[in-house]
This record gives sequence, C-alpha cells and structure tokens, in this order.
Amino acid sequence: MNKTTRKLLYLLLAITIISCGGDDDGNAPLDYLGTYRGDVMTYVNGSYIQTLNNHSMSFISIGSSNEVMIDGNLIITNTCQFDSSGFVIPSTQAVSTQTSYVLEYGSGTLNGDELQIELHQDNYDATTNLLVVSGYWTGTLTKVE
Repeated sequence: MNKTTRKLLYLLLAITIISCGGDDDGNAPLDYLGTYRGDVMTYVNGSYIQTLNNHSMSFISIGSSNEVMIDGNLIITNTCQFDSSGFVIPSTQAVSTQTSYVLEYGSGTLNGDELQIELHQDNYDATTNLLVVSGYWTGTLTKVE
C-alpha cells in the first residue's frame, strides 16, 4: 500500500468513526422537560401592564426530535425546539387576515432548574406592514415537576 492510499484509508476511517459516534438522532436528554412555574411580567408597546403570578408552562415531548409542545404558553404558538440549553420559538406567523397579521417568536434559557423566558407577539397592518401593537412577556420560572 503506497503512502497516498494509506492516508486516504486513515482519512476514511477517521470520518467513519466521527460520523458514527454520538447520538444518532441529535436529541438531548429529556431531563429538562416538565412543568415550570413563576412570575411573568407583561408589556404592551414597551409599557408594563401586569405581572402574572405563579404562571405555569409545561413542556411535553411530541416526537422523536427536540420538538416540544408548550401547555400554558402565553402566545398562540404552542410548539418549540427544546434542548438542554433551553427553547427557541422561531419567528412564526400565528394569525393572518386581510387587515393584519401576527408574528410570534421567543426563547427560554435554562440555568439549572430555572428557565428565563422571553416571548414576543407583534401585530402588523397587512396593507402597510407597519407594527400596530407589540406584546412582550418575560420572567423566570422554576421547575416544579
């Protein structure tokens, strides 16, 4: 076996070992799923409106991927991608009519049993695409189950 053939064989072997290692489906452990509870502050157009005391959000696996259903979400969108770092709700058009549409997005960051959430819901004029109303929720929830 010449030097070039040997190098190619080692390269193929290394690629095979790397690609076969680890978790095949890309899922993180599901220890983070469950119910979180805490106070959530509500804002409309940047102004504080109220605090939702002792609000609960539950995260439930709905398949073999990191897709999770949110029970008790504060926005219309009720699924997200959740892993050991937290969750992400990508920008989603939740409602659309002839006069307006609603975009939602958000995230949650896990730190031990605490989940810092930030959720957004923006209502736009469908004719002008200008923002009409913006809602924002933020808070720290603690895992209870």
